[in-house]
Order: sequence, then structure tokens, then C-alpha cells
Amino acid sequence: MKKYKIIVDAFNVVEIVVVIAIVAIIAVAAVPAYNDMLKRMEVTKMVNKLGTFKLAMTDTYLASSIWPAAINGASAGTTVSDTFFDNAINFRYNTLDNKAWVGYQLSPDYGSGWIFLVLIAHEDDSFAVHCGSLDNTCTLGYCNSLDFFPTQCKELDLDSSYTLE
Repeated sequence: MKKYKIIVDAFNVVEIVVVIAIVAIIAVAAVPAYNDMLKRMEVTKMVNKLGTFKLAMTDTYLASSIWPAAINGASAGTTVSDTFFDNAINFRYNTLDNKAWVGYQLSPDYGSGWIFLVLIAHEDDSFAVHCGSLDNTCTLGYCNSLDFFPTQCKELDLDSSYTLE
């Protein structure tokens, strides 16, 4: 009678530990990048929401040469608690002559600053539209220091005489 030797291929402990270590290193690098991507996505959603207010504001101004009395539940010159985004603390709407400003104040996880959209009406019925971000220590036009803000919307040197509050 012949004896057959059974060969069993299996991973040894060292190989398994090496694989686990490689996966752990990849996870350590990937998780912060993923979290940053999620924050950028949320801020982009807020910027897009601000863009939806632009149409209502410009239509009203073209029809009557005044800005709307309220946007998103906020009367001009007021700040309201925002309930649309989990990561926004407040929503602010304000007007001054031919300028209107809307913005979200972000939660501390996002830098505790503002993302904003400024509309400036011109006499020829055209509008200049500016968007950007500010931290709480900056005046409009001098800082774009918030992380996670879409780079295509960052602007510097806006009219510093038009302030947030």
C-alpha cells in the first residue's frame, strides 16, 4: 500500500501580520483624506444652495430695483439659525444699496467662518457675482482662509467696505 503525503498550503503568522500592517498603513493615510473629501462635498453643497438664491434675488431686483425682503427665512439685516445643513450654524442675509450678501456660518469642524455670495447690481441691469470664504476675524475681501472651500469660487480683493454684520 502506497502512502500519500498530503500537502497543505496555508499562510503562516508572519505573512498574515505583514498583510495586516500594510492594510493598517493604507487606512491611516486614506481615512483623513476621505474625511476631508466629505467636508469639501458639504461645503460645495452650501455654495450651490447659495447659488439658488441668486436667481430669486436678481429677478426681484430687476423687477423692482430693490432686493427681496427675505431669503431663506432671513429678513434683510438678520441672522437666523440654519436648519438646512447640519454643519452650518447660521444663515445671514443683508443688503446695502446695490449690494446684497447671503452666507452660511460654518460649524467649528469646518473652520467657524463664513461662506458667502455677494451680488452687486449695475445700472445697466447686469450683476457682478462674487463668492468666497472668510474666517471670523476677517473683513470681506481680505481673507479666504477657510479649508474645504471650492477653489473655483475663491476670490480676493472684494470691496472691503461691505461687511458681514
